[in-house]
Amino acid sequence: MKPCIPLMILPLLLASCGEDTTTPRIGQPASVHDYYSATVTSYGVAEIANGQKSDGTTETFQRNDYRYVILGITVCGNQSDKTHHILDQDDFKLAENTRIDSLRKKPIPDYRWIGLEIGPSTKENITLAFEVTVRSLDTYQYLEIDFTKAPGNAFIKLTDPISD
Repeated sequence: MKPCIPLMILPLLLASCGEDTTTPRIGQPASVHDYYSATVTSYGVAEIANGQKSDGTTETFQRNDYRYVILGITVCGNQSDKTHHILDQDDFKLAENTRIDSLRKKPIPDYRWIGLEIGPSTKENITLAFEVTVRSLDTYQYLEIDFTKAPGNAFIKLTDPISD
């Protein structure tokens, strides 16, 4: 007699054996602290990245043995009166995994988005660039988004491996 697995248990077994199916991926919105949502709309890797300094001039980043992970992101505020946040460099991190002890990288400074206010019904499209070594490109598989010190960080899985 063959072993029988009830059909309603089969999806649970498949979901628990391997790939993370609960974390949003590229193109899927992630809830951030219940008052915001963020969606990674694109990602790529470049040898050069640009950021705008606080004085409005452009700074070019380029180093041997480094690459720049470029993420397009849409950040939205919901209808709540509690929705009010000014974006800063600590809000977004490239992360190895979703654990607290994960390796993390902050984006390069870019005042095209640093200082933008996310309020009720706000929708902002921003581009983040993260400097990583060529060797560590495949290490960072998540974008972590954290607008406050309160629990509720959001993670978005960068589905495809980031590679040259």
